[in-house]
Amino acid sequence: MIDPTIVSSSKLQSIAGIIGPMLVFVESDQSDEKDKYWYHFKPQETISELNNLMKKVRKGLEDGISLPDDTYLKVFHSKHDPTANSVSTVLIYKGMTNSDGSNIDVQIMDSDIHVFTRLKLRDEVSVLNLGNQEDAFLQMAQRLSE
Repeated sequence: MIDPTIVSSSKLQSIAGIIGPMLVFVESDQSDEKDKYWYHFKPQETISELNNLMKKVRKGLEDGISLPDDTYLKVFHSKHDPTANSVSTVLIYKGMTNSDGSNIDVQIMDSDIHVFTRLKLRDEVSVLNLGNQEDAFLQMAQRLSE
């Protein structure tokens, strides 16, 4: 998992159900190039649906989730993620176990962007984030070759 969002960093997201009907659409501040791939105007209802999904996942994590045999899970989380609060990673770590009861793997990345593996359309990409991306991809490739 790359920067999974179980708890949002945006406090306004939690009240989308209250203020959302007044807004109808939420405008994203993004480039024309990003508009080709992501919605520029996000319907308020999608934010409410995302909140409902995160609530269900939190409930599942509270109840505990054990991974199937021969399944590997690692969470990579940006230390200063503007979208996914770091509590997300803590909840996943505490709420999920490997089939043998051991803890899943977690790696906190020195990054301030959400989904540090998606760098192509970013305005600026630091050497650090390029290194983070390469590190994560190398670890994934290594796991696949085992």
